[in-house]
Amino acid sequence: MLKTFRDPRYFGSLAVLIGVIALSAVLAARSGGASAAPQAATPTAAARVVRTPGADEILLDARRFVDLSKLAETLKSLRAKDGVFPSTDGVYKPVCFAAGDPTCVLPSLAGKIPASDGQYAYYYRSDGATFTLVAHTQVWPQRDNCPADVPAAFAGGPVLCVTDVAGGAQ
Repeated sequence: MLKTFRDPRYFGSLAVLIGVIALSAVLAARSGGASAAPQAATPTAAARVVRTPGADEILLDARRFVDLSKLAETLKSLRAKDGVFPSTDGVYKPVCFAAGDPTCVLPSLAGKIPASDGQYAYYYRSDGATFTLVAHTQVWPQRDNCPADVPAAFAGGPVLCVTDVAGGAQ
């Protein structure tokens, strides 16, 4: 069964399923009125602008979630192979923005990797042992895994973070 999940033909379907689940979570959070407790990287609940997102915004956020999930899985595959994540020395960098960036090694593992949503670049940070991926979002995610020190371009706005801390993705 584990071999099935590694087959690229099933990865796309799994990624879409994850996106649908994320989309459902966003909709449930908006309709239920409950929200996760904000962390240092996000404004207080009173500072968040609560509005009903459009379908296109929800789909774009779901795509961002799928993209970051694909990047995270590819990074984990690379760590399984090499023993470490590509390091940025703890500094946030756009995903494969320029030749020589640490994440530019990923396309050889995963085919074409998503480096942006078409509007904003995805950012990556790693010390070799852990990583954080960051993307702009249209609406606040139900769960916030962002560290307190997201890049300045993301501060104060809705963001999505995927992290791997001590070998366990969040």
